[in-house]
Amino acid sequence: MNNQKKTEPAITPGEDIVRQRTADFIARYANYSHIESSLWDGKILFGQTDQTLGNTVPIHTAVTFPWPQLKVLAYFMSVHVAAYEADNGRIKIPPGIVPEAPSNSAFRELYDEFIAVNPEAAPKKEK
Repeated sequence: MNNQKKTEPAITPGEDIVRQRTADFIARYANYSHIESSLWDGKILFGQTDQTLGNTVPIHTAVTFPWPQLKVLAYFMSVHVAAYEADNGRIKIPPGIVPEAPSNSAFRELYDEFIAVNPEAAPKKEK
């Protein structure tokens, strides 16, 4: 006999969500991010550049997300960027931030699409 109870989702889809900050909530600024991934989840590390440290970026926060939540986050981030650009114009990406994808990479198509709409972000070619 199966003694496991069926659990209801923590949040009911379609219902409004009440957002409430916890007592230990802090807000931080980041102008650097890096993503680590595993089979179970993805972790986004955040930091802030400090010109006195040269090429070292102090990382101050890491947030780990399950893959379904990261996919939803990617969607909502795209929506917010699109809304910002609709109001303020295209966001220009400085060159050198996005490295070129390897030519044999499965991600080459995503890279090419990104560079097509952000041509200034393409890495400078060596002469």
